[in-house]
Amino acid sequence: MPSLDAKRQWQSWPALDKVAAGGADSAEMTQFLARITAPSAPRKAAYAALIDGLVADTVWPKITALYVQAAADSATSLINLKSSAYPLVNHGCTFAADAGWSGNGTSAWMDTGFNPNTAADPNMKADGSEGSIAAYIQTNDTTGAFSYAAHTAGNVAYLCPLFAGDIYSAIGGGGQNATASGTTRGNALIVRTSSSSLQIYKNGTARGTAGGAATAGPSIGNFALFSVSGGTGNWLAVQMSATMLGGALTPTQALAYMSRINAYMAALGINTY
Repeated sequence: MPSLDAKRQWQSWPALDKVAAGGADSAEMTQFLARITAPSAPRKAAYAALIDGLVADTVWPKITALYVQAAADSATSLINLKSSAYPLVNHGCTFAADAGWSGNGTSAWMDTGFNPNTAADPNMKADGSEGSIAAYIQTNDTTGAFSYAAHTAGNVAYLCPLFAGDIYSAIGGGGQNATASGTTRGNALIVRTSSSSLQIYKNGTARGTAGGAATAGPSIGNFALFSVSGGTGNWLAVQMSATMLGGALTPTQALAYMSRINAYMAALGINTY
C-alpha cells in the first residue's frame, strides 16, 4: 500500500486538485480521454496527475510512447498515452486489471510498432545518439537469463532489467550496466543524452556512472516488450505495469518521470518502492 508520504505527495499535486474541483482538462488529457472508455473519477484523477505532472516537469514533449499497462481494462492498457501512434499489439501476454501485462518466459511478447530507424522521431534519434527506455516491473524473474523488458533487433537498443545482479542496457549499440539490487522488480530507466553518455536509473536514483559510447548507429526493427524484436527469444517472465520510449532526459527530468509514474502506481496501491 502507498505510504503516508506518497499519499500526501499525490494529494498535493495541482493536476489532482484541478480534477477534484471539476476544472477543465488539459489538451494532453483531452486527446488521451478521447481514445479510451470514460474512466471513473479517481482513475481520471490518477491519469491527470501523471500526464499534467509530466507536462509541468517538461518531460511530456520528450516522450514518444507511454504505456500505462496498469489500467482498469485491457483495451486502455494497450493505448499510448502520448498519441494515437504506436498502440501495443499483444502476442500471448496475460492481463490483470490495475496491475499490468505478464509474459510467460517462453513465447509471449508485445509489439510497439515503433522503429526509431524509420519513424523520423524527434525524441529517440535514428542514429542512436539520444533516447530513453523505461519499464516498471511488479515481479521478479528468477530464471537468471538475459531477457528483455524492451528490445530492438541487432541488440542496438534494449533494457534487460536483471542479469548477474545488474541492469544491462544499450541505446545506439553502446552497452552499459549497473546494479539492479538483485531483482527485476522496480522502476528502471535508461537515458542516452549523447553518443558518449548513457545513464542507468532505478527506483528514483542514478545507478553507476554514465558511459557506453554509441557505436552501432540506428535501431533495427520495432521495439518489442518481453522479448527480442519480433518475439523470437529471450522472453521475460514478469508482470509489467508501465513502459516508456522517448528522448534524452536531463537528470532532473529523469527523476521527475520516475516520481510521477511511481506516484501513479502508489494511487493504485502497487508501487514497488
